[in-house]
Amino acid sequence: MNKKSIIIKFGGSVLTDKSKEENVLDNKVQNLIKTTSELVKKSVFEEVVLVHGAGSFGHPTAKKFNLDGNFRENTSEGIVKTLFGVRKLNQHLLEMCLQQELQAISVFLSNTGLGEINELNFQKVVKELLDFGMIPLTGGDILFLKNKKYRIVSGDEIVRILVEIMFLPTVIMVSDTKGVYDQDGKTIQVLTEEMFENLGQTITGAVGVDMTGGMRQKILELFPIKTKAQKIVICSWENFEEVIYGDYTNATQII
Repeated sequence: MNKKSIIIKFGGSVLTDKSKEENVLDNKVQNLIKTTSELVKKSVFEEVVLVHGAGSFGHPTAKKFNLDGNFRENTSEGIVKTLFGVRKLNQHLLEMCLQQELQAISVFLSNTGLGEINELNFQKVVKELLDFGMIPLTGGDILFLKNKKYRIVSGDEIVRILVEIMFLPTVIMVSDTKGVYDQDGKTIQVLTEEMFENLGQTITGAVGVDMTGGMRQKILELFPIKTKAQKIVICSWENFEEVIYGDYTNATQII
């Protein structure tokens, strides 16, 4: 029997102040984790996966060392420091989950093998953790590829990967905006691919340093999985609770 499932992605701009290195916005984070905990305790969903962006714990370092997929003299140092920063953020979130009695456990792409995503054991590990009743907590990462190459993987791309192993999950993307805005700064309640193309460059990137494309890239990662998810919603941390329980008034649904 298929389980009712949800993937929640907390954007790096929600969790951290991207203009300051390694600065957690604890009030926002506590609010999000507490709401998620209540969701789990009420058994609204049987399977829950949490994904987080790197925010100011990863992007500034990745930019400083120009982590563009090519190896240079100081690339190894840059990769190590970037991954260390993202792991620190993950551990901070894990601690908050435990405080709210969420049975979360960390799992990262780069810890499940070398190569492209389809060559790793990541999806299998996540699925088995869900079978154990755990809540996998993962985030942006760096993949090590063949021929001394590597690439940064955003939390948004990881969401796309996770949808493949869950049965029609609800996908909630928590941002620092109330969904996607139109030219007048108003929330677009329903966004289609045609509308997205027409909006063009009015959908801008992220505030602060972002090595993974910001809002535009987020949307591009979501369109390919729209038929594999029950719902895909982009919302603000402020109305996260409303969205979880079905009120999409101040959010954007991707269809």
